[in-house]
Amino acid sequence: MEGIKFDALARCCKDIGIAMNLWDPEYIEKWLSENAVKVMCENLETKQLRPMWRRKDRPIFDYPWRETGKQIQDE
Repeated sequence: MEGIKFDALARCCKDIGIAMNLWDPEYIEKWLSENAVKVMCENLETKQLRPMWRRKDRPIFDYPWRETGKQIQDE
């Protein structure tokens, strides 16, 4: 049900021109480079490694994901 509500809200906002920058790849790339870091994280239960984005002003990931300390540079 939550997914349906989100999809409906996103479609309405897109149709009336609200938050169009959320679908703009250039805006997304600029925002990520200024406000976020991409770090490698390990799931403590499954030992799966995955790159994840985190806002610079937020604390490091906690259980069940743990940051490995390695930042990933996108090209």
